[in-house]
Amino acid sequence: MKDNASAPAALKTRVEDFAKKFEPVGRRFGVGAENPFETGNFERLNENLRFRLWGLKGGIMGSTSRPTDTQMRQTTEIRPALEKAVQEANALINALPALLKELADAGIYPAPVKPIGQ
Repeated sequence: MKDNASAPAALKTRVEDFAKKFEPVGRRFGVGAENPFETGNFERLNENLRFRLWGLKGGIMGSTSRPTDTQMRQTTEIRPALEKAVQEANALINALPALLKELADAGIYPAPVKPIGQ
């Protein structure tokens, strides 16, 4: 959209609004997650559900003992967060076809993906 000067302002606004809605949902699934070792911001790790699930799964699967009380508590904490993130992602997924149709009707298509290394 940035490179398309002829795009209607209202359409640009809708795309920007969609992107703003996607950003926090994507972060919960690890999309565009920053590296805390580079940024020093370790607080964002808690909102990254993929990171939390991998850590929890690794801790449970990597042991021959029963899950600890902390692991069981984390399991009950992460489930509603994951369900909410899935609902938010599904809402965006359901809204995307209409936005893509509107872009196509305006003659605006995504930029082609370039091969890796070029």
